Amino acid sequence: MVVTSSRPEVFCWLHREMLRRAHAVDSDPESGDQTGSVHFRTADMGGRRVLVVTLAVPPQELLSDSELANVLGLTPRQSEVARLMALQRTNREIAAKLNISGSTVRRHAEHVFLRLNVHKRREVEGAIRQRVLDVLDQRGSAR
Repeated sequence: MVVTSSRPEVFCWLHREMLRRAHAVDSDPESGDQTGSVHFRTADMGGRRVLVVTLAVPPQELLSDSELANVLGLTPRQSEVARLMALQRTNREIAAKLNISGSTVRRHAEHVFLRLNVHKRREVEGAIRQRVLDVLDQRGSAR
């Protein structure tokens, strides 16, 4: 994922959060996804110099489970299901990871679709990313 902004304070906050989260979780052994990798570069976009940050972690991983649930307007369990759906996990994989039945996963997924106003699984990741980035941008603006 690539994030661009002309406001460096957003990226300072993102970098601190990435480092904080990287110490909590170095990698997901099931998926092999590495966390904590942030790459900075500058670019010229429309005559403006901007800082481009490439994150090797989905933005929703920058928020705690309770923060993500609040941002998305979901229950904590629905938020867990949404996070795993965004990582392209199947219902069977989600059920096994959360120790719940497949029908419970389906029901949580239906609620996720309704709350995020999406119709397909692949749209969940984009909807979560946009909402989380909006929150991160607001936090960066407040600093």
